[in-house]
Amino acid sequence: LKGSVLDSATKLPIAGVNVFLSTTSLGTSTDEKGNFSISRVPQGKYELICTALNYATLVTQVQINQPEEKQTIYLASSANVLKEVIVESYDSDGWERWGDYFKENFIGKNTFLKNCYLKNPSVVKFKYNRRNNTVRAFAHENLQFENNNLGYNIDYLLINFEFNLNDNQFKFTGYPLFKEMTSSNTDQLEKWKATR
Repeated sequence: LKGSVLDSATKLPIAGVNVFLSTTSLGTSTDEKGNFSISRVPQGKYELICTALNYATLVTQVQINQPEEKQTIYLASSANVLKEVIVESYDSDGWERWGDYFKENFIGKNTFLKNCYLKNPSVVKFKYNRRNNTVRAFAHENLQFENNNLGYNIDYLLINFEFNLNDNQFKFTGYPLFKEMTSSNTDQLEKWKATR
């Protein structure tokens, strides 16, 4: 999968854009000419995610049918979309109040997940809505998880996370990129492979 990422207004290339296929370990960044290349992509349908500082995140569907697919992607400057964004406050003690609930519902709580943790919890902000008794979680940076049981570091682009305290249900939307951990211990590598 090859292509280039351009500014939607100026049509100039954008360097340093994170480009990845959601729920895979396939991703890269654009070079100084805005070009990217992701090799060994199996045929199939994927969600292609593009994120960059000062640009709105882009999520698009791609279908890989041929040995090499080329994409031209246009990102809108976040200055152009600020008008559409509603700036809201968040609970200053949100992590203390809702952090455990977030981890329990987002990561899970079985024994297999004890070695999976969020490395940057400070980026998660919470907003409680008293009227409908719900809590929203949001982040302006990717969440970074480390899963020592599976041997993955995971960058997670959180789009939406909301839990309803009336019926104890939650819903979330986001896009993960899995990055394989390295180890010089061959037993550890075999254990990760078997566990996956």
